[in-house]
Amino acid sequence: MLSGILTWDGTSVDILNAVHSVYAEPFEWAISRAIELPWIEDRKLLKRLHLNYSIFEWSDEFEEGALLKLKEGRLKRMPPDYSDEGSPMWNSARPLPDFIRTHYNEIDRITADFRSVVASPMIPPNDNWEPF
Repeated sequence: MLSGILTWDGTSVDILNAVHSVYAEPFEWAISRAIELPWIEDRKLLKRLHLNYSIFEWSDEFEEGALLKLKEGRLKRMPPDYSDEGSPMWNSARPLPDFIRTHYNEIDRITADFRSVVASPMIPPNDNWEPF
């Protein structure tokens, strides 16, 4: 079985600088959504945030799972680095909720900044959101 999810590489990030390096002003984000190909800019943003799309494989050979990586043109299966409460964990592919918990205050500030300029159903108002 294969599963693909967004993961964090564990690197501490200056969220405000990362976002503003791609979208200098909130209205640029809105324009990108409306008339451009937003995935191009979003890929840049994911890279600056140290977020990646990761693919994991579970099989008879890899019952605890394996992180699939392309290295030197070859597919490598990386076993978990450790286990956390029975869940396999990889240092280079941490769960997205870890990223959100670590950067909660900055994420809250940048979403408030964007929300104050761009009214969007993609950023619903919620003054009481909590990380996972």
